[in-house]
Amino acid sequence: MTALYHRLTALSPAILVDCHVTLVNIC
Repeated sequence: MTALYHRLTALSPAILVDCHVTLVNIC
C-alpha cells in the first residue's frame, strides 16, 4: 500500500508536467 502510494506520488508530478506541456493539445 505504501509502495503504491509512493509510486503514485512519484508519478503525479510527471503527469502534471506532461499535462502542462500538452496543455494546448490534450488539456
